[in-house]
Amino acid sequence: MRGLKNKRVLITGGASGIGAATAARFLEEGARVVVLDRDAAAGERIRQELPALSGSIVADVSDPEVVACAFTELDHLCEGVDVLINNAGISIRHSFMEITPREWQQVLGINLNGVFYVAQQAARRMLASGGGVIINMGSTNGLMGYPYYADYNASKAGLIELTRSMALELAPTVRVVAVCPGYV
Repeated sequence: MRGLKNKRVLITGGASGIGAATAARFLEEGARVVVLDRDAAAGERIRQELPALSGSIVADVSDPEVVACAFTELDHLCEGVDVLINNAGISIRHSFMEITPREWQQVLGINLNGVFYVAQQAARRMLASGGGVIINMGSTNGLMGYPYYADYNASKAGLIELTRSMALELAPTVRVVAVCPGYV
């Protein structure tokens, strides 16, 4: 990666897994990184593992009011955002017939609604400051179905289409892409 020195990067779901690895990589490139995660203990652990982080924000991306408050905190920490890695996501493995309404709402709330809420807040700031990049974490599950993941598959397929719409509407000022890894 090049040209990331002092770029302001927000990574949702940044306290573990792909998010934590992404945070470490952006820090290596000299970016100013803030992680956002709903797990306060994991947020504290990542702060200890990556002391160069500019901050760690505890927030549930499925709640638009909480997301708005998180961005107020981000503005205090970094005065905006140049790169958003929309990585927060969950999976509850059940057969289609066993998924409860609560589980369905929880998975779509984080994996799709959360992407929308966070991206909208980030895009407002990016448009006002002249540009930015939004990377939404999709999945191969959003491209083809897998059994026992109906809720997750639906959320990731929706994320991919949301990303396409955002890319068309926000271009050329904000670049928007989805990355679709397989099982990690």
